[in-house]
Amino acid sequence: MIVDSLENFKPLFNWVLIKPDWDGQSITRPYEVTGPDGNVTIDIDASYEVEKNACCTGVVVKVPEGEPYFNPSDPTKSMEWVTDFEIQEGDRVIFGYFAFTEAFRAADPRWIKVDGEIYILVFYGLMYLARRGDEVIMLNGYTLVEPVQDEVATNLFLPNHLKRSTNKQRGIVRYMGSLNRQYSNHRYTTDDDSLQVGDLVTMDRYCNIPLEYDLWRTFGDKEVKLWRVQRTFISGIITKTQNG
Repeated sequence: MIVDSLENFKPLFNWVLIKPDWDGQSITRPYEVTGPDGNVTIDIDASYEVEKNACCTGVVVKVPEGEPYFNPSDPTKSMEWVTDFEIQEGDRVIFGYFAFTEAFRAADPRWIKVDGEIYILVFYGLMYLARRGDEVIMLNGYTLVEPVQDEVATNLFLPNHLKRSTNKQRGIVRYMGSLNRQYSNHRYTTDDDSLQVGDLVTMDRYCNIPLEYDLWRTFGDKEVKLWRVQRTFISGIITKTQNG
């Protein structure tokens, strides 16, 4: 949709207006690499492994008024949990890749073009974290967990990088934020309020999903893996405040 101005635009329910870091108008996405003769821009086919190549970052432009809409009897518009809008205009946010790809779906487009610039509507529940200057604000009950490494039990001689393997269900909480106060899906439990940064925790299976994939990573040290895990999927605290 093309409009003249965003001045009077008002997002409703749980939709947040975002200026993405890539406009998604081409199947290829520019990526800068350093070559022997300086920096070179190459085109990455973003349709390949979409979950790894879609744009998942942007700047908040407009936030709905009031509190996030929660009404389990209205699932098409409702959040799946009770939380607060903890973002504000100007925050840089990281969100799920499907929020970006769905914005350009022909059957139900959620993009706006103003003066040649693309903006998209992103469902608040699909946002993981916000950055406001140096401050990191975890959203929607998400934590960032650094997985631990286990010793490989073997009698074989192995090079150092093969002597340890990533444990997919244990890690150390590196970032956390506010609790989700209620869930519409009764299989999920209320978030535990005893969790702290530094705790060594165990998680449900299949929670080993990176916050961002390596090629387009914008947050943290690229050498340190960080999984985005909602508190409700942290099943236990093994030891408290591990700092290693």
